[in-house]
Amino acid sequence: MADGLRADGVYEFGDFRLIAAQRRLTVRSDGRAIELTPKALDTLHFLVQHRGELLDKSTLIAAVWPNVVVEENNLNQVVSALRRALGDGSDFARDLGLIDYWREWGPPEGCELKGEHLLFL
Repeated sequence: MADGLRADGVYEFGDFRLIAAQRRLTVRSDGRAIELTPKALDTLHFLVQHRGELLDKSTLIAAVWPNVVVEENNLNQVVSALRRALGDGSDFARDLGLIDYWREWGPPEGCELKGEHLLFL
């Protein structure tokens, strides 16, 4: 099947499968589980639900930390953790629609955005 949401609440993107009801992320090719913190899973779930949309930081923060005051750095740390867990390739950013997000708000620390690719310095 093409990347996207299946009827059973499973999101597929790149080589990854997010099983939302089980709060589980696996590698599609071999079924290996990828360990993520609860907030990283919440962030990933929100991003795949809104793939292709331009999301600002305040929207992401409100979705992942509802009714809690947190700093922007919390979001930056979670996105960095996702990048490490899913690999540093630009496919991750493109698959989740983060290129537009980073165009608007700037790439993660230690990175540079060149066209559709996130370069790691």
